[in-house]
Amino acid sequence: MGKVNLNLNTKEFEKEITKIKQVLISSINSAVHGIAEESYYKVMELAKQRLPKNLGDKYIQGLNFEQINPTSWVISLETKEANELEDGISGYDLRETLLRSKKLVSEGRNAGKPWVQTSKTGNKFARVPFSPKGIKRPNNVNDLAQVIKSIKGRGVNGAIQNIYQVFMSVATGKPIIGKVATAINAPEANLKGLTKYQKMQGEEVLSFYKVYRTISNAPSKMGGWRIPDKKGIKIFDEIQNYIDKAIEDFFNKL
Repeated sequence: MGKVNLNLNTKEFEKEITKIKQVLISSINSAVHGIAEESYYKVMELAKQRLPKNLGDKYIQGLNFEQINPTSWVISLETKEANELEDGISGYDLRETLLRSKKLVSEGRNAGKPWVQTSKTGNKFARVPFSPKGIKRPNNVNDLAQVIKSIKGRGVNGAIQNIYQVFMSVATGKPIIGKVATAINAPEANLKGLTKYQKMQGEEVLSFYKVYRTISNAPSKMGGWRIPDKKGIKIFDEIQNYIDKAIEDFFNKL
């Protein structure tokens, strides 16, 4: 009579299953790490492609790559500026932000006083300083320094001279320090009110310039300070899709 014996050694079988499980877990951990790392570098690559260098650098500085456990990695943006570049920001009235300021005036005759003041009618106002380099240049002008050299200034000492020249104290014969002159013949409206300051650095007189624009919450002064909506670059939405597809492809190949 024929006879077949089937004897399954379950202990040996369990050992093989354990080995397979360990290999599988190791493979999954390695794949997850690789996908996470590739995704992190892809975020940086896209930021460099979609943003000017200075903003791309700020975005990347806010980028964080962290391992939570063997199968979990987190890519996140940790700074406010980086998140605003990613998500975008809603437009707002810059006047409202500036007029909430508690800072003090740092130079000139009002040094030490609140920068935001209140008018006799109860409206808040402030004079916002701009560097001439940061404002729109006069028409067809490439060299702003040449424009400044053509401007006359009325000094606090009463003298009228080229604004780029050193303004001297009549009493001491030494350079005046602080605010020294205001332009009287600015060639363009955007340079109107150009103000010159002087300071000493050793024996050298250094000059710098400001243009001031007044902001107020008075109804007649509204407009021109609205910051428009800024769209975000939305890299993380794209990266999430990239990760989902990479994980799906990995498991399909197992």
